[in-house]
Amino acid sequence: MAFPSNPNPGDTYTDTYGTIWVYAGAANGWYRKTVNPNNETNYASTEVYSNVVPTFTVGTRTTERTITAGSFDLSTGNLWTVGAITVPNPTNAVATQTGAIRITAGPTSWGANFKFPGGVAPTIATFPAVIPFYVQDSNTILMGNVTEGIT
Repeated sequence: MAFPSNPNPGDTYTDTYGTIWVYAGAANGWYRKTVNPNNETNYASTEVYSNVVPTFTVGTRTTERTITAGSFDLSTGNLWTVGAITVPNPTNAVATQTGAIRITAGPTSWGANFKFPGGVAPTIATFPAVIPFYVQDSNTILMGNVTEGIT
């Protein structure tokens, strides 16, 4: 499939299968225009494209993944859980990704890429606790304030 070489935002392209693609600009690229063939209110596309940034108008859910001493791959999810381990620097961190880490026991230490308010990782006294995060760049994970003792 060969997309036009110098598109303008809003330009469309129809591929050989009849799929309509819309150009969203240099930052977001091309996305597939979902067509509701029968004007159904519960229509959902089952196709997923890894090069498309989706826009959601409803709540979304994802599987909580476990951080281990040897693995923390941000390309696999946004919601995480961790216990009493040394939390490694994540792999595949992409700027603007956000998420949260549910803490079930106090981590022994955090990788150097994690940046906490005040410059120091919190000492958590009551579990479980939750810390939101924001990926500033592949080597900087900005950590929010911890919320402790959530039951």
